Amino acid sequence: MNQTHLAECIGVETPTLVRLLDRLEKDGWVKRLDSPADRRVKIVKLGPKAGTVMKVINKTSLDTRKEITSSVSAAEMKKLVSILAKISHKLEKMRNG
Repeated sequence: MNQTHLAECIGVETPTLVRLLDRLEKDGWVKRLDSPADRRVKIVKLGPKAGTVMKVINKTSLDTRKEITSSVSAAEMKKLVSILAKISHKLEKMRNG
C-alpha cells in the first residue's frame, strides 16, 4: 500500500504518517520502497520485526472469528456478507458524492 492511501485509510494527514513511518522504519516494523510505477510514491510493507507479531494477530483473529461465528450457518453467513456488501457500496457512493 502506498503512503498516501495508508494515510487516508487511517484518517491522518500524510506528513503525520511520514513521521510515524520514520520511527516504525527505524525500529524495523515497516519498510518503505520506491513504487515501480512512480518513484515519487513510497510503498509501505511490513518489516521483519512485524512478522512474528502478525502471526500472533492472525491466529488470534482466526480463532476468535471461528468461536463467535460457530453458531451461524453457512447460509446465514452468505446472507450477512451480501447485506454488508450492499451497505458498504451505499456508504462508498455517499462518500464520493
